[in-house]
Amino acid sequence: MQRSTLLFFAMFVLVCGCESNSNESPETTDEETGETTGEETGETTTEETGEETAGEETGEETAGEETGEETTGEETGEETTGEETGEETAGEETGEETAGEETGEETAGEETGEETAGEETGEGTGEETGEGTGEETEGESGIPADAIHVDAKAEAGGTGAADAPYSDLQLAIDEAPDGATLYLHKGTYIATPQPYADPGCGNCDDNSFYFGAEATRGFLVQGKSLHLLGAGHEKSVLVTKAGYGLLFDEAGTSSVRHLRVTGGLRDADGNATDAGIVVRHTTLTVEHSAIVFNNHLYTGPLPDPVVGIGGIFGREGSDLTIRDSIIEDNSWDGITLYRGEPGLPDTAPTAFIEGCLIGCTTDCGVKGGRGAGIGVTWDAQLMAIGNTIHHYWKGIGTFGDSSAVLSNNVVRDQVGWGVIASGSSTMHAINNVIVRNGTTGLAAWNAGVSGSFINNIIFDNGWSEDEWVGKKTGLWFNAWQGTFILAHNLVFGNADFDACIGGLPNEEPCLAMEMLPADGHVTEDPLFAGPNDFHLLPGSPAIDAGDPELSDLDGTPSDMGVFGGANAPDEMP
Repeated sequence: MQRSTLLFFAMFVLVCGCESNSNESPETTDEETGETTGEETGETTTEETGEETAGEETGEETAGEETGEETTGEETGEETTGEETGEETAGEETGEETAGEETGEETAGEETGEETAGEETGEGTGEETGEGTGEETEGESGIPADAIHVDAKAEAGGTGAADAPYSDLQLAIDEAPDGATLYLHKGTYIATPQPYADPGCGNCDDNSFYFGAEATRGFLVQGKSLHLLGAGHEKSVLVTKAGYGLLFDEAGTSSVRHLRVTGGLRDADGNATDAGIVVRHTTLTVEHSAIVFNNHLYTGPLPDPVVGIGGIFGREGSDLTIRDSIIEDNSWDGITLYRGEPGLPDTAPTAFIEGCLIGCTTDCGVKGGRGAGIGVTWDAQLMAIGNTIHHYWKGIGTFGDSSAVLSNNVVRDQVGWGVIASGSSTMHAINNVIVRNGTTGLAAWNAGVSGSFINNIIFDNGWSEDEWVGKKTGLWFNAWQGTFILAHNLVFGNADFDACIGGLPNEEPCLAMEMLPADGHVTEDPLFAGPNDFHLLPGSPAIDAGDPELSDLDGTPSDMGVFGGANAPDEMP
């Protein structure tokens, strides 16, 4: 909590000197804007935001086709029967490797998180599959001398010594002392799923929070700190076969490094927050890992929970640091933060996310890329720097009373909106690139939001045939002048409008909004180096055109876009 508060304060200091925009927002009703109806729910009451509430994972809504939760229709491509559902055969559902001798498993099919070549694995085959992200093989020198060794190919009865490793990962977890490091040698570790009675409901109000949820869990770390270290996420693979794949529950300060987590199976209970990694009352670091192909969709008896399996979900009491990792091809949100525990202070989830690739590479909108890349709900807090979010239904959203600082991220190629602040949330979006999203690029959804949009480039959004979850515009701005700073953004080449105010998706048109040079805005082509290379070419109008109170790393006035400002990365994941 302390870390997140300091980060938010630091970013506030950076932006507090900026002038508010001169364009006042129109007065709108709750129904028009999707403003939240109550602090306790973290949900909105209208379809227009595209928030998903059919399941617990996002704190978002389900009503009508605007939500992207329908079980048929070309917007989502979601199928609930037959081959497209992700229902897997006995050989496919484990997500086991095809490397033969190294894993002892013979399976096929990219849907299950298996180790295959090419873009389906999310491994180093190009910009969308995690090149330069996540994979750093841990050498022998990086293994602590007192590490407990685990090897899926070892004989049973090992003690955890280097020459007598455990073969059963869950047994090693159970018998390890507090604070131990478990080194997982190259191999595939398959969980034996167990029933898990979740004591809380991540997306429920105070009255129903303790109704909990019926779920399954794969590997469980509970009641002690543990550090799970692999040989590289292409080599050390956890196949969970459960809804809560790798569950950390009251696990102190723990970590996951150089591992792959895959092969989850969706639970029937719609209140179960299924994800590859689920975290409760734990400080967890995830680095150089891949949480991929947890893309199973429920096919059992009705009712259908509709939602799938996410990447990493932060529940009550979680404090997450997620760096240099791949979260792709899961069947629900990439990363979502839920709510704090009712009546317990300082339990709102927090997260710091940096250098991650979050998105979809295959079966996008059908089995992968459903939901949002990053969802910040209820009272959660987020800081996200230098990430790429791509090919989801939606990009990054804040809902309820949550807050987020988004700096130097690329949000591109979503079906619906790119980045939105809604409800009574607070968002500071600074030096982001928001391009080629289907409807709205960047939005202050309603009059209840606060924050700032500064130094962003909002380009080429609105290609969708309709206004699914948003107006077809670069910027949709419905916040009040006194609570939101809008300055020094480049907005160009978007569909119906570069910027507009008011209106409702598919119902009422919005009104054009002028982006004034007096507020530092630019309305020219940013001159990117390439389609997915967002460096600025010489002569770009975004060079040195950012907020004069902010500087680039070389001390010059800040550029707009992802490579400007104090948090500019060398390259994007």
